[in-house]
Amino acid sequence: MRIVGKRRDDSTPGPTGENLKRGALLNENMARIRQAFGYNGLARIKGAFRYKTHEEADKHLKELMISHIADQKKEKAKNGK
Repeated sequence: MRIVGKRRDDSTPGPTGENLKRGALLNENMARIRQAFGYNGLARIKGAFRYKTHEEADKHLKELMISHIADQKKEKAKNGK
């Protein structure tokens, strides 16, 4: 490999303790979401979705979560648990 110039690419964060801590926190949060909604709880809708904004995507995700929670409550009421 040939290196030309002396510029260093510092645009990507390195493996610092703070980044490790943030990654671990993200992993814990994702595990809690999977545990709360089931592994495939939100994967019941198939297809590709395209959103114009992040807000629109967040709104859709919240609607999916709410419908999943409602379905779980109905299932528990139906089974008498």
